[in-house]
Amino acid sequence: MNMNEQIKLWNEEAQASNADHPHRKVELFIEVRDGALESIASYLNQQNYQHVTLVEDEHTSAAAGKKVAELIREAGLTVDVVRLPPNAVGMLLLMKLIS
Repeated sequence: MNMNEQIKLWNEEAQASNADHPHRKVELFIEVRDGALESIASYLNQQNYQHVTLVEDEHTSAAAGKKVAELIREAGLTVDVVRLPPNAVGMLLLMKLIS
């Protein structure tokens, strides 16, 4: 299953669930600029997220994942990190956000 298929599945689960279901519709937010990582905690707080699942591989962990997880924890949010085997180009960094 690719990332777009997974996001579609998460959204279908969120729409089919009742108010007690812990998931919500997955939103995609991409920002490319100097200092974008340092903005992640304020963005998550503005969205009222409390629990984040960060999916990474060894390459994305070294490039940004460790820093992202640290920033999320410093903001007082819960973060689970899931490490997947790297793909050929090491391009995997996905956060599943749960409010």
